Amino acid sequence: MPKKNADSKNILRNFLGFLFVFILFASILSLYNSPFDEPQEIGISELATHIRKGEVKQITVTEGTALTIILNDEAGTVLRSQKEGSESLPTLLANYGVSPSELQKTAISVEGQSGWKFFLVNILPVILPALFIVLFLWVMLRQVQGTNNRAMMFGQTRTQAVDPAKKNKTTFADVAGAREA
Repeated sequence: MPKKNADSKNILRNFLGFLFVFILFASILSLYNSPFDEPQEIGISELATHIRKGEVKQITVTEGTALTIILNDEAGTVLRSQKEGSESLPTLLANYGVSPSELQKTAISVEGQSGWKFFLVNILPVILPALFIVLFLWVMLRQVQGTNNRAMMFGQTRTQAVDPAKKNKTTFADVAGAREA
């Protein structure tokens, strides 16, 4: 019984150790991901109001829908917003009452997806499942490959090499009279 008690103490000690490491790791990661560094999220109507007042210095459209807005203030405040992917930014802002002359005062740039992001977002979801299916079929076929060769050999024995130099030969005289024989 002392062995079982020692095992439960080891399990408890290991669990508490892993829990401590997990909490330590989570606290370190939370230091690097503080919400104070995140730009403020605003809506499109608020962005249109800022543009009409002439407070916007630059708008950058990233990944088709994300907007990064830099204001004209002394601190260079950075704001974020989202737009629909199907509609262009000038058309969307015109719907909110921003005139083309007000929009010309703002620098607008569009950044496309980089090669790796395009690959990860569009191609990887197709290739990864196909790769798993091919790997699964390959493993299954490897396991079945030798089965057909051995299926019709039921009842056949494998030949064994006889060593003539072997002196320990069993004869009938050795087993005569034995009950097992």
